[in-house]
Amino acid sequence: MLQGLHSVPSSPKTGRDPHRPDVPYSDYEPRNAELDCFLLVRRLTPIIVDEGPSREPASLDEFMPTFRPARLLLVDDHHLLLDSLRQSLQAEYEIVGMVSTGGEVTEACSRLAPDLVLLDLSLPDRSGLEVIGELQATSPTVKILVVTMHVDRVLAEASIQAGAHGFVPKDAGLDELRLAIREVLAGREFVSDLVPHSRPRLAPGTPAFQFEHLTPRQRQIVQLLGEGKSTHSIADELGISHWTVTFHRTRIRHALGIDTEWGLMRYAMMVLMSEAEAHRRVEPRLA
Repeated sequence: MLQGLHSVPSSPKTGRDPHRPDVPYSDYEPRNAELDCFLLVRRLTPIIVDEGPSREPASLDEFMPTFRPARLLLVDDHHLLLDSLRQSLQAEYEIVGMVSTGGEVTEACSRLAPDLVLLDLSLPDRSGLEVIGELQATSPTVKILVVTMHVDRVLAEASIQAGAHGFVPKDAGLDELRLAIREVLAGREFVSDLVPHSRPRLAPGTPAFQFEHLTPRQRQIVQLLGEGKSTHSIADELGISHWTVTFHRTRIRHALGIDTEWGLMRYAMMVLMSEAEAHRRVEPRLA
């Protein structure tokens, strides 16, 4: 069809397209495919009138819509991973910034206006879950895709409940990460198939079930940990030093038989989810 345009003669007397005598143009000599496409669209498309005299687009760039790549902010405390993500994604997206601490994320979002934040949860200064909550308050239109080393249903659910739009383990690979980015930018929730479909429950008889054996202060700290609060945030909220919070966290782990800090975080999120589920079951009965 494009080649046929070269054979369309112009009227030697009027200098007009014989197929559109109402539209003047001069010296019709198509030189390249881009001009051919422009002229073909002009012949097949009616002239748009917008409360004024009709006119044609001055150029192909004016006629065709302009698409910009989505803007991405990368957040991870491993600089090697940040560089790898930037190199892998910069051909498809605009990488507007890279930050390595949770404290930088809110300011960077306000300043750089990304469409999507790729967020690691294990940051040195704050919990990624806490960062998600702050972004929901300060930049509610920004999409959040969690990219983490943890392949865990509990953490995936906690991230989505906090306000994230997707969850991808770092083991998933680049192809799945690209798919997750496309899905989240399109407004759809994405959780990797690598994440187990069911989460473990707190069962009677297990050491971690003994929540009621903790002191009131320890239970309070567990609740705040389940909300994604960091040690410093808990200290500020309770009006105590961060050293005191660290001391309580250690005592809580010993009391529950939990070996690691990540295990304590996971337990705290399970407690929070179990309580929320219990409330949902009670509410229909009260109604």
